[in-house]
Amino acid sequence: MDLVDAPDGMPLVSQQIVVKPENQADITKSNGSRNIRFLIPDYLGYWLPSQSNFTFDIKMKGRGLPIPSRDAGAHSLFQTIRSHDGTGTHLLEDVVHYNTFVAQKFNYTKTEASQSNRSEFQGVQANQSYDNNLYWALQGGQNWTNGTITDPLVPRNVQIVTPLQSKLYNNDEYIPCEALGGVRLELQMENFSRAIEYTTGSLGVQFDKSIDAVMPVPLTILENGSSKAAVGAQTKLDMFLYAGAGYVAGTGYVQNNLYSFSIGGVDCGYVKVLNAGPGVTEAELFCLGMTGATTSTRIPVAGDLITLSKQAPADTAAVLILNNGVNGSGDGSVGNHYQNVHLPLWDSTPAALGTTATAIGSAGSILSPPSTTTHFGDGTLRSPYRNVSRKASAAYNPGGCHPTTIMPFEVGDQIYISYLDGANPTGGCVLAGIDEYVSSTQSDTPRLLLRPDRPVVAGMVVGGPAPDKTTQAPSPRVWTGDYGFTHLMDGIQVYVKDSERMDGYTLTNIPTTAPEFQKLHDSAANTCDFTIADIQYQAQQVVLPESVRAADMAAANSEKGLQIDLQTIETRLVNQAAIQGPTSQLISIPNITRALSVLSVPLAQTEQRGLAYNSLRGVPDNLSTYQYELGQAGLVPTRPVPVEKASLGNPLVQAWEVNEKMKTMSSFDLVVSNLNHVGMNFAVGRQFSRPGMWFDLMRAGDLLLRGQYDLAQASPKLFVHFLNHIRSININRGGMEITN
Repeated sequence: MDLVDAPDGMPLVSQQIVVKPENQADITKSNGSRNIRFLIPDYLGYWLPSQSNFTFDIKMKGRGLPIPSRDAGAHSLFQTIRSHDGTGTHLLEDVVHYNTFVAQKFNYTKTEASQSNRSEFQGVQANQSYDNNLYWALQGGQNWTNGTITDPLVPRNVQIVTPLQSKLYNNDEYIPCEALGGVRLELQMENFSRAIEYTTGSLGVQFDKSIDAVMPVPLTILENGSSKAAVGAQTKLDMFLYAGAGYVAGTGYVQNNLYSFSIGGVDCGYVKVLNAGPGVTEAELFCLGMTGATTSTRIPVAGDLITLSKQAPADTAAVLILNNGVNGSGDGSVGNHYQNVHLPLWDSTPAALGTTATAIGSAGSILSPPSTTTHFGDGTLRSPYRNVSRKASAAYNPGGCHPTTIMPFEVGDQIYISYLDGANPTGGCVLAGIDEYVSSTQSDTPRLLLRPDRPVVAGMVVGGPAPDKTTQAPSPRVWTGDYGFTHLMDGIQVYVKDSERMDGYTLTNIPTTAPEFQKLHDSAANTCDFTIADIQYQAQQVVLPESVRAADMAAANSEKGLQIDLQTIETRLVNQAAIQGPTSQLISIPNITRALSVLSVPLAQTEQRGLAYNSLRGVPDNLSTYQYELGQAGLVPTRPVPVEKASLGNPLVQAWEVNEKMKTMSSFDLVVSNLNHVGMNFAVGRQFSRPGMWFDLMRAGDLLLRGQYDLAQASPKLFVHFLNHIRSININRGGMEITN
């Protein structure tokens, strides 16, 4: 029409009304505030839920870059959404496992636009990187390309602005708040360990036999800090020159016994004699003092002459010359709490460091190559290659080098070391920094800078047995020193403990005399938590013509009443044992007469507690076929739906399964826009009726889900069944009546 023409009717007026929760205190994991309650007031008149936003600020806390589940974003923090009318006596909606439902919804409605929206407004962290992390930043705004990281990461304050994703709160219809007397909204918080996960998932976190541990480069001592030792010499790299000016082998020394050594007459540590000969031809240092010190108990460097103490007057003292291989600056097996022990990590494959898998895995070698099935993935969707890399090359834009910059460890983590069989795990090293290991073949491999946290050695038995790497020296103590430590890294894996990240731990031997030490203490004691602040609900108020409002209120006060039909979801939970063969589970369906569909999500019960799991993700776990039984209506569909290909490493969706899922999602009013990765968040479903119709489950009787597992399941399941149905609300002069 022309601009000069008068409109036929009054245009709609809308505005957002900010509603504050009843308890406006900040919410954390540990402060006991588990519920958030709002009263959406009746004076709004008409309320448009889909244009209303639930907003809050969230800041994460802890080590390991904890983030809300990347399957549901910030929605993962809420387990239940429950709504009543203004009097609190009539239940409008009750969605249990709300976060699991949102994770499924996001699984099928992925587009480039929706992914951007979820990243910017709903807290979905897209990559596994330190760089460009939504919730965490490096100190000073630096990137990995800027050099060594020696500070814990800084949490960002992230604002979440999103409609709630339940059927009621994402509804496109106008809700007459005045007729309902207002709406009471309650959100129940999810358990922290289920809602939160690490940015890099399970990589580097200990599980049974350390299957997610990270393999270090197969060497313990570096040649001149730039190239690795030969494969056959990685644990027997000669520590000393045995010939030349000033060298004396000495006599009377006993294998595996400990002797003090001095430089220029000043005691600087101990030497453990490794050979069985009459003279010293091979030894290992227990070093004291600080790197770079020029007096007192300094750390020796290559070329130093060191003099060993004698056991008996008749013995002759050994004078040894340190070889380059000892790397007294901190590389290899020399270490104390004043210096860092350097530990390079694998980048992706054995070839990345110029060492073949055959050579590393050959007989007599100390280290096997990284497993292609447990440590760094086999390249499938379910077990992708997880390349641990310090940074992208300098040619990349420092702000855009993700997602290659994957690092599972953080400054302050206690690093545990275990042998390949998973036995003899030992801790006692705090991660003090991360930098780059440069070799002749690889320049982007990360290197951990480990600070030993071992007990102070008050004395040693001169000539007696050397202490092992985890205990103090035995009594009597006859030599007083500051610190002694040897770091044996032959055939190891490194990992952190989830429990120490969750609850923190205490450094017992590193002093607090310097800021760098205090920083490690503070980071070690840090616990995983979050803070939710400035919570509010921005309700979209719509002002309809007065005639519309008057008609609705007249109907609400009449005998016939005002009729409101809302889609809603009922949740049913069923535990299923990990058995092989046919299974059957009864889904309770009380009073549901207008059912639309059911969506069933099998969650692994063993992956519901811990930040290393994708707890909201459904797993097929060798399910072969499924079928629903609708009481008197019989089995639907008439033949079992095959889904065995969903359990493949690269899961496939089969034609019949796709058809069933698309019909199910359509009845949930979800447009299926992506089927690429739906097998990674598995679910089965059934539409009960054609569009615009419904099915009377009460008349049909029971609802069962039958499944066939031709292969054994890996874990028991918690099946979460979402029953989509229509809830009728009738408001009349006698009150309110709600039926399903």
